[in-house]
Amino acid sequence: MQHRFTAGELSRLSGISKQTILFYDKKGILKPQFTDEKNGYRYYSADQLELLDSILMLKEMGLSLEEIRNFLEKRTGNDALFLMRKQLSDIHNKIQHLQLVEKRLSRKVLSLEDYYANREEVVFLQHAKAEILAVEKVHYPGSPSTTASQADKVSPDYQQDLLAQDIAVKKLLTKAKKDHYPYFYQQGAMVLLDLLKQRQYLRASFVFLPLEKNCSKADCLIKPPGLYAHYYFTGPYTKIGSGYQYLLSEIEKQGYQTSGYSYEYCILDSLTNSESEEYVTLIQLPVFK
Repeated sequence: MQHRFTAGELSRLSGISKQTILFYDKKGILKPQFTDEKNGYRYYSADQLELLDSILMLKEMGLSLEEIRNFLEKRTGNDALFLMRKQLSDIHNKIQHLQLVEKRLSRKVLSLEDYYANREEVVFLQHAKAEILAVEKVHYPGSPSTTASQADKVSPDYQQDLLAQDIAVKKLLTKAKKDHYPYFYQQGAMVLLDLLKQRQYLRASFVFLPLEKNCSKADCLIKPPGLYAHYYFTGPYTKIGSGYQYLLSEIEKQGYQTSGYSYEYCILDSLTNSESEEYVTLIQLPVFK
């Protein structure tokens, strides 16, 4: 007589829970082969030990239970080869995605560590490398083509300014996801120094996503290497003007001048803090003597 196994015995032999064995039975993946006519007990055959090993291997390969059931119903050598090639491709794509997530997360961690180390002061740092930024122009109310370069001709409205930035960010993120930009978990804005001097602190010309490498599908600008003044502003973004006033005064005290764009990086926002008073924006201004 062929040896038969209960669900509990199969569980002990395979090293998985009895509940899992019963679940596979319920899903039609591994149903007991024999039923005792006297007591109605159901048993698995010795051959099903090997079948269970195959099921566990397929599950480890990343197949869903439905995919496993369909494959087992009409499996052939060619089907197995096709399946394994497909899973190899899927795994390769997942590895690439996880590597990208790792780089994005590592950069985010470094930015937070730098904040906690330098949050109390203005520091001057030499940037040895250029930074590639995927950008989206910010269009302001007045006409569809109105940008920050024409901001002095537009009546200041902070709510409208913030809305315009938010819309530009959404457009940029949509493009980045659709076209798979190699971007980091970071976003920011570029503000002309001339507008800062006019106290139009929220009139960004562009919003941006820093990129790991160039991307032909993205509209990109290069943030040049050089000496930059760094300052972490803490508080709601609507009050960032006070941060700029302090930073510009410190730059002047140190005998530096600045020109071009200010680069703002979001460090702490609604993802990490529930109160806007605790939001943090890193401001970087290129400086020279």
